[in-house]
Amino acid sequence: MKGLKALKITLPLLIALSAAGPAFVAASPQALAAQAKPGSQASPAKPAKPAKPVKNKPAKKTVKTKPAKKKPAKQSGDFLLCRSLGAVRVHSTTRTYLVNNNNFEGKPECLSGSSHAAAFRVASSGATSTGPDSDSFPDIYIGCSWGRCSPGTTLPTRVSKLGNLVTTFDTRENAGGLWAATYDMWFDPKPLRTGQASAEMMIWLNVKGLYNPAGEGWPVVRIDGAQWYVLTWITGNGHQTWRYVQFRKYTPRWNATNLSLQPFYKYMEQQGWITPSWYALNVEAGFEIWSGGAGLATTAFSVK
Repeated sequence: MKGLKALKITLPLLIALSAAGPAFVAASPQALAAQAKPGSQASPAKPAKPAKPVKNKPAKKTVKTKPAKKKPAKQSGDFLLCRSLGAVRVHSTTRTYLVNNNNFEGKPECLSGSSHAAAFRVASSGATSTGPDSDSFPDIYIGCSWGRCSPGTTLPTRVSKLGNLVTTFDTRENAGGLWAATYDMWFDPKPLRTGQASAEMMIWLNVKGLYNPAGEGWPVVRIDGAQWYVLTWITGNGHQTWRYVQFRKYTPRWNATNLSLQPFYKYMEQQGWITPSWYALNVEAGFEIWSGGAGLATTAFSVK
């Protein structure tokens, strides 16, 4: 199954002013008379020393500095969700979903995205499992799961009244490790809003490097115009057990556009794995991660 204000400093300019008036020196009458005698000559002035030429230093080259790169401003509504089992609301044009950091093994994992888009990215992942159990299922969903319900949801709803749910799930899958891109739906005889449900249906669109590749004796069924491997077993968490049903795309895909979900749960009815009186609790889409997974992203999700 997430400015620095410029500090202006003004330095006062100090100007020092000085003025000196004319100086008067008292002289004796004899000195004055000597100065007035004809033929008296003043001592010749010594020639002034030639001024040394001033060598002009070459001007320093101006070093051009590149303007500092501005970091993109964090947009209003951006989130980074690192708390295990934490969730945030995200909005599309028609409804509100929940992005869920379903990190049930508690290893480091962060999801990023915007509250204004039904999408998320696995920003970091500490998953290290090699199987058979995965470490986390980061996802986006509508409905109710473990006490959290998306705003305005009509789920849980009886399967008999569910009608045909149509969904789109687009992904970006440039990530290493072991993982699967998948839907997840839960069913129970009661309209559970929290707790462990009785049946789980997963629709795997694509997988990478998993320990149990499809094709080894798995039956193939045609649903919604495409071929799917299908397998089921009883699984558990050490406290409770439930039926697990997996539909795996025969030809892997990175997305699903207007996929009809009704044929899948109708097939489960026909096999007796659920009944029309049971309740569908949610529709989830995300990444089952065993190891790696950083960079996986849901770029679009909708259920109508």
